[in-house]
Amino acid sequence: MNNNGPLVLRMVMIVLILGTALIIPVTAENPPPWWPSDVPYITEEPTPTPMGGMAYRETGTGGMAYREVYTPPTTSAEGMAYREVYTPPTTSAEGMAYREVYTQPTTPANGYIRVSSTPSGATAIVDEYQRLSTPDIFTVPADRYHTVQVQLYGYQPYSQSVLVRSGQTATVSASLVKNAPVMGGLAVSSIPSGADIYIDGNYRGETASTIGGLSPGTHTLSIRKAGYHDASSTISITPGSVTSRSLTLQKYQPKPAVGSIEVISDPPGALIYLDGNFQGTTHTGNPFDITGVAPGTHTVRLELADYQPVSKTVTVPDGGISPVVVIMTKNIPPVIPDTTGEVYISSSPAGADVYLDNAYKGITPLSLSDVPAGSHAVLLQMSGYTDWKGTTLVTAGQSVTLSGTLTEVPIPTTTATKAGTMEMGVVTGVVSLAAALGIARWRKE
Repeated sequence: MNNNGPLVLRMVMIVLILGTALIIPVTAENPPPWWPSDVPYITEEPTPTPMGGMAYRETGTGGMAYREVYTPPTTSAEGMAYREVYTPPTTSAEGMAYREVYTQPTTPANGYIRVSSTPSGATAIVDEYQRLSTPDIFTVPADRYHTVQVQLYGYQPYSQSVLVRSGQTATVSASLVKNAPVMGGLAVSSIPSGADIYIDGNYRGETASTIGGLSPGTHTLSIRKAGYHDASSTISITPGSVTSRSLTLQKYQPKPAVGSIEVISDPPGALIYLDGNFQGTTHTGNPFDITGVAPGTHTVRLELADYQPVSKTVTVPDGGISPVVVIMTKNIPPVIPDTTGEVYISSSPAGADVYLDNAYKGITPLSLSDVPAGSHAVLLQMSGYTDWKGTTLVTAGQSVTLSGTLTEVPIPTTTATKAGTMEMGVVTGVVSLAAALGIARWRKE
């Protein structure tokens, strides 16, 4: 009896399967006969797999399928990739089909900012919110611009804008300039009034205002107001005196190809992002002006600690002003009650050093978050002015505003007058004594 019948039958079946595969095109709608019915068949060409990462293989039941997983060697922001390989039940050799699958990252891409300063130990502030001591590294959202400020008591503040890419580290090195022993001031006015004041890139209040605590030498003054073109000037500060400067803003002409946005939030101190790029923080009593905005649709996002972030779509007309007014909503109370609040501190004149419970915090106007609930001592200092001291009571989950008015130290004249009187008295006494001696000698003779 011939026992080769089953073998011949198997060979015939294989030939029929292969022949069918050669005659009938294999497509997504017409997969191979051996392909599992519950697995979609993918015919497109695979995307190259990332190189240099770690790889491992997951095997399915019965050896019918396995998955090769490749983890990229860089950050998780790039996601991870895996290749699913399906083998027919007739062989355990190399798979006859596979597909490449790339997972998307589940969290926003981050980058880093390494901040250092000379001298070290300064307060580094990113986007007017995150605070660390130099040198240190900040973790920030990627693919956007961030503003870095470096402040140290006795030194001029430093400001720089940097672009941070995903997984990369931007570097900011601040060489701080020591304050001169005697500082000066600047009285800024504008036509029209109510313009935001920036000195060397740092917000210092609204016109008309006087800003103290400026080091002698040259500084850059910029003012901006919604509906007007920005104006700037180079100023020279003289020790012990206040320099006055008035700038006239030019109103937008018809169809200037730019517009403006005014941003107000309640409470103030919210971080402002325009199309993902940091602009500043909302003020108390006056709107934050974003000028030179291209006409069209933009996204304004506000963020504030312990409040829900708010995003608004705004259409900026050519040459017009678009207001954005946001009432911030508190987060749903967590299981652990909030124990901190916010403090917004301003001064007249602006530019005073702020100390909260004897710890240096920055320069007015200043917004502080995560301040423990309770009573806190506030000290404002500025060269040429008497110290201002006050207290503020912080309520958990609430914001409080504090403003201090500094008094200029009068030029001492009393000492000079006394010295002059003493000198005159000495001279008079000497003359009188000489006259008396002369008269006595004359009488004796």
